[in-house]
Amino acid sequence: MNAYDLGDLAHVTVAFTTSAGVAVDPTAVSFLYKMADDATWTTLVYGVDVALVKDSVGNYHVDVPCDAVGIAFYRWVSTGTGASAAQGQFLVYSSSAMAVMLGQARANLRVTQTEEDDRIVTLILAAQREFEDFTERALLSQTVVLYLDEFPEEPIRLKPPLTTTSPVTTLKYYDENNAQQTLAAAYYKVNPDPERPELSLAYGYSWPTVYDRPGAIEITYVAGWANATTVPENVKNGILLYVSHHFRAREPMLVGQISSPINPIHDCWWNHRRVPV
Repeated sequence: MNAYDLGDLAHVTVAFTTSAGVAVDPTAVSFLYKMADDATWTTLVYGVDVALVKDSVGNYHVDVPCDAVGIAFYRWVSTGTGASAAQGQFLVYSSSAMAVMLGQARANLRVTQTEEDDRIVTLILAAQREFEDFTERALLSQTVVLYLDEFPEEPIRLKPPLTTTSPVTTLKYYDENNAQQTLAAAYYKVNPDPERPELSLAYGYSWPTVYDRPGAIEITYVAGWANATTVPENVKNGILLYVSHHFRAREPMLVGQISSPINPIHDCWWNHRRVPV
């Protein structure tokens, strides 16, 4: 399955032929597509919609705008002369959410074709989740919400890295009347070290009384490297190793495989772990 970046145009083609393989123009040609977040199909008709283009006898194309992340589906339908139907799908991803680009991973795999781009993108995203789980940190810039039952006496640990000057967006809590309140920023401070971020009570203030309920405190903050160019190279290398292994090892176990591929991957990420094992 081909994959396209969010905002790209997916070039979808079709060739209509007779049973003898001779190119033929059907009586009517329609193209239907549905993006990941669409509830209904969009229909284009040749001769009516300029987006459905005839390139030559029997050959047509549509450039589909990739405006939603996920799997997009499409169908070609012809009637009358050369009546037939064909269907397919493609993946739309967001490169801004990736620390390693599709082209980098494809080059590392020595893959020149695009038929398995969807698998490569999926593996990149899976590797990023593995990194975040293993290191207990955020990879690319994202909004994190931390829930606590009560204010602790010790500083509150946040996920590293913090790369903005004011990473905490809001700190909300349920007061003693079980009404949610927003705590003024003057009440707390954030350790400026981006790799050891902590939120603690500001001097001269005391934490408010909170209602006895799960998740009474809600801290929203931004964590993660700003973009792919700021992600350390050893983190990217681990992602490429993960993609390379799982792209080739498509079964749970390889006959004769005696060493785990996870150790070299985790070795790339070890220094970024939030806590030691």
